Amino acid sequence: MKTNSTFWSEYSFLIAGGSSGLGKEFARLIAKRGGTVIALARSKEKLESLSTDPNIHSYSGDIREETTIKEAIEYCESLKPLFCVIHCAGILHLGDVVENEENHYHDIVDTQLLGALWLAKFSIPLFRKRNEGLLMLVGSSLAHETGPDSSLYIAAKHGLLGFAKALEQDLFGTNIRITVVCPSDLKTDFIPGGPPHPYSAISPTDLAEFLISLIPPKSNLWIKHIDIQGLHHLD
Repeated sequence: MKTNSTFWSEYSFLIAGGSSGLGKEFARLIAKRGGTVIALARSKEKLESLSTDPNIHSYSGDIREETTIKEAIEYCESLKPLFCVIHCAGILHLGDVVENEENHYHDIVDTQLLGALWLAKFSIPLFRKRNEGLLMLVGSSLAHETGPDSSLYIAAKHGLLGFAKALEQDLFGTNIRITVVCPSDLKTDFIPGGPPHPYSAISPTDLAEFLISLIPPKSNLWIKHIDIQGLHHLD
């Protein structure tokens, strides 16, 4: 088995939603370990903040577009063999269900599920050729719970969890891993006004550090699904 330093330097890592929040921390920390990172996001301006790191390559595009994902994964392979795809991308529109519009559906649900489909469709054939690889889908604790004014987002996270479980069955007997992570509140500006439970919100850096430890293969250990909750602090 490769040493930890050798592992990171030999592969490329695609992070969808890599320009902010948890995705940005993934990009920064994997690059720090020597990995070649391709950060995919719609905002060219946000991606520019990552451009100072020579190990991070920016790729601007919409995760909902098949051609964008196909070309982004081809770009990864042109740099180094792709080992891991991380789906952090997300869009949120809060409001009562009667306030939802069709574009809200496409923003929220398609970003989660159509994005996951394209990422899987174009990465898994490469993983199958080498019989190795990891697709990590970042879900939410809302895949098991509920909350106000977020029906489409909750539906999308339920769907992402189901999609991951189905992919696990498709890849049974291979060394290709599908891991879905369901964290609770994060300390980001993703939710207007901040996380609803700030005293138990999780640091994106801490979460990324932990999840990165799951990426390198560890014998036959495979973490399929993990729920992560923040501790309640009184300070």
